[in-house]
Amino acid sequence: MTNHYKGSSFVWQERAFKRILRWRDDLEDIAKDYSNVDWKRLSAIIKAETQGRTGEQVSRAKAIGMAQIKYQGAWAFLWDAMFSERTNWGPRTIPDYYNANIRARYRSQLKQIEQYLKDNNILVYPSNSSQAAYKKARYDSWLNLETHLKTEFKPGDYQVAVDIPAMYIDHLTHTFCQLKQQVEEIRQSVEDNGAGSLDDLTFSGTKETTWNRIRGYLRKDSECMDTAKAHELTLSRLNTMLVRLEDPHIYSAAYNLGIRKVLKYVESGRHMPKRVENYAEQVSMYTEIFNEIERYDIRG
Repeated sequence: MTNHYKGSSFVWQERAFKRILRWRDDLEDIAKDYSNVDWKRLSAIIKAETQGRTGEQVSRAKAIGMAQIKYQGAWAFLWDAMFSERTNWGPRTIPDYYNANIRARYRSQLKQIEQYLKDNNILVYPSNSSQAAYKKARYDSWLNLETHLKTEFKPGDYQVAVDIPAMYIDHLTHTFCQLKQQVEEIRQSVEDNGAGSLDDLTFSGTKETTWNRIRGYLRKDSECMDTAKAHELTLSRLNTMLVRLEDPHIYSAAYNLGIRKVLKYVESGRHMPKRVENYAEQVSMYTEIFNEIERYDIRG
């Protein structure tokens, strides 16, 4: 850590890292259930969100408290994965295929988490099928979880407050890897299309949805209204997107800010807020430190 911190900063950072490392075995056990997560990446996110010292969890739940489960992030993702059956599509509702796929992908993990929430009287089911009842149940369950996590946990206990972020991190990675593949295929089609109209390009499924979003942002660019420049500018935008999608910072940025907001920044060609970029850089540095810890097998 002396490569990264000096003076008083070293002292409190060392203490924060040790709080995270106390749970290393639990983090490793949970990370094994997800193909895109390891304990170092998980630890870095938790460290960035909690600094190992957020409020009551310093003396009670330590590094596995509430702070890393963001209500509009990991918790909303979990809730929709467990319960969302239909989604709004214009004036009507249709089956929620997006969350149905997530349920299929994380069937065993969701079953374990839901059973834990139920056994510990955390889970509140919607009283009816309305959106108001759905949101109220999600929030009431959140409050119950917040109370539950004030319990003193010990290493070796099942850490639901780690499992939920781990699943969300895995989902973020899966989502951006899929998007990267779609953008690569769209770019190839644009290249093959030459200087033809962008409207001539057609895709199917989620790739069509991705292309329509990108094309919508491009059309807001006055230069893209000039057909002569449209081909060149579209390829430039797609290449820039691929560079950003290959940057590992994007995963931690999405964890902190949310997938949809990060997608909007990436697809529109805009820079993310400075605070989010700083957060992603922090996560990268923490991951590097945890990698060094693993390399030298320092258990704190």
